[in-house]
Amino acid sequence: MPTNKPRFSIAIDDDLLKAVDDYKFENRIKSQNQAINDLVRVGLDELRAQKEHAIENASASVETEAEAMKEITIDAFKDVIGRVGLLGENQDISNSDLNFLKAMFLAMKAHFQQRKEGGN
Repeated sequence: MPTNKPRFSIAIDDDLLKAVDDYKFENRIKSQNQAINDLVRVGLDELRAQKEHAIENASASVETEAEAMKEITIDAFKDVIGRVGLLGENQDISNSDLNFLKAMFLAMKAHFQQRKEGGN
């Protein structure tokens, strides 16, 4: 039966072709085309689910860390900023600066936590 759907060609190795054919047989699918479509959909759904899960975990982590960050004072950040030479001896930081610094710290922490968990 002719179709108006877009077409493209792919080259796959023998092991992957066997896996597709096994999937086709095990699921009583009539054609390789349908089996490959199903597998692509499943793979894309899984990638979306993993991404959503990672976002949920990061959001939960940020909320937890935001609570912990309430304990960090302006003086603590002022000390660190001063030590690296970004703040002069007589300069101060505002609440706005503090909120910015806390957000940057949380972003860095999330980044390194993701790297630690293997997310590169």
